[in-house]
Amino acid sequence: MKNFIDSEIKDSSIPIVEENVHIDKKIIEKGKVIISKSIKEESEIINLPVANEEVTIERVSINQILDKPPEAIRYEGNTVIVPV
Repeated sequence: MKNFIDSEIKDSSIPIVEENVHIDKKIIEKGKVIISKSIKEESEIINLPVANEEVTIERVSINQILDKPPEAIRYEGNTVIVPV
């Protein structure tokens, strides 16, 4: 049986075929979309509470020579002390 297979392989031929493929993309318009924007404007009077805050800044000179730099920002009651 081995001889039969060997002889069959020797006598067989394989056809050689060349294939080429060329692929392209083609843009085709299939439909359209229309987008629109409309603005609706309304005027309305409303009452809103208004917050108000006042700040008073006062520069106070101490007329002293300091041995060390003053402390950082500090609070004395409702007053904020900022050394400059």
